[in-house]
Amino acid sequence: MPKDSSRPKRALGPYNFFVKERRQHYKDNNLAINFSDFSKECSNIWKSMDDTDKSKFQKSVEADKLRYEKEMARYTPEPVQKGGRKKKTKDPNQPKRPLSGFFFFCQKIRPTFRGQDPKASVGELAKKLGAEWQQYSQEEKAPYEDMARKDKKRYEREMEIFKSDGKKGANSAEPIDDDSSNSDDKD
Repeated sequence: MPKDSSRPKRALGPYNFFVKERRQHYKDNNLAINFSDFSKECSNIWKSMDDTDKSKFQKSVEADKLRYEKEMARYTPEPVQKGGRKKKTKDPNQPKRPLSGFFFFCQKIRPTFRGQDPKASVGELAKKLGAEWQQYSQEEKAPYEDMARKDKKRYEREMEIFKSDGKKGANSAEPIDDDSSNSDDKD
C-alpha cells in the first residue's frame, strides 16, 4: 500500500533531536565528515552523556509530541484504493511462449471438430478436444510433442536474443509450421 504523503510526521525521540543539533553544528562550522563517522561520533557522545544533559532534548520531544497530536487530530487519511496487483506490462517484442503438444494438436484438429458441430461453444469444443487427446496413444501424440520440443527450442533461442540484444528484434525467427518434420533440429 502506498505511503500517505499528507500524514503528519511522527514525533521524534531525544536521540533524533541530539543528532539534528550535532548536524547543525557541523553545517554551521563547515566541518566535513562522512556519514558513518558522524553516526559513530554521535552514538559515542550520546552514550557518554549523563541524564541531565539528555533531559534538555526531552523537552523538545514533549513539544514535538504535542505538535504530532494536534496534526493527527486535524488529519483525515486519504481514501484507500481497493484493487489487486497491477498487471505487469508485457514487452511487445518479447517472444511468444512455446506451445504444448496439446495446443499443436488443437490447432490441427479444431477445424474438423468445428465443421462437425458449428454451433458448439468454446467450452464444449475444448472438452471434445481434451477427450480426443486423452484417447491418443503415445505414438499418435509423438508428432505433436516433437513440434512442442522444437517450439520450445525456438522460444529459448529467441529469448537469448531478446535478452542479449536489449529486447530488440526477438520475434524475427519464423514460427514453426505443421510440415516441419524434416528439419535438421533432430536430437
